Amino acid sequence: MGFSDSMRDIVLPKGNEQELAEMALRLGHERITFAYPYAIFPKTMMKGKIGMPFDFAAIAANQKEIIACRSKGILSLYRAHEDVREAIEGLRPGIIFGIEYSERKDFIHHRNSGLNHIMAKAAKDKKVTIGISFSELLILNASTQAVVLGRIRQNISLLRKYGASIRLFSLADDPYSMRPAHDLISFLIGLGMTRDEAERALG
Repeated sequence: MGFSDSMRDIVLPKGNEQELAEMALRLGHERITFAYPYAIFPKTMMKGKIGMPFDFAAIAANQKEIIACRSKGILSLYRAHEDVREAIEGLRPGIIFGIEYSERKDFIHHRNSGLNHIMAKAAKDKKVTIGISFSELLILNASTQAVVLGRIRQNISLLRKYGASIRLFSLADDPYSMRPAHDLISFLIGLGMTRDEAERALG
């Protein structure tokens, strides 16, 4: 399941789909994706008028759920654990995110960002998108945030080199944790992307 070129956010509804969609429109997003844990993934389309184009994704916790998502044409989101390479090459989720948030220590001369050139190439070859969850970044203290930002910057540089797909989303569960599309684009440009690359990362 892919994305169009329009600005899109991915969010975690708690029965507040309408409010999230309304905020997304005000913030310059043209589409929205509602992501749910696979175990409670909605079996039918929601009732009522959302007010903007929307679709669904599933937070998948294991290989069986990811395979089920693929068979049903549902985008799967997978939170990274320790073995990122195995997840990319074996599980092959639609999006793997949270790679930079591990408590592992950085190396002396560069960040221990969770990715290397082998994983970046595998992500490209296996069509696995590397996701960045913006709302999680906002709740970190200043020192931890600086470490994570350094890791994100390093991963962006690596993924650009190998042509792998990058996706930034809020993963917010309330409207006030969402951010304007132009702010997210500026954030990515500040981390080394061109404007075109940044816009695609929100698409």
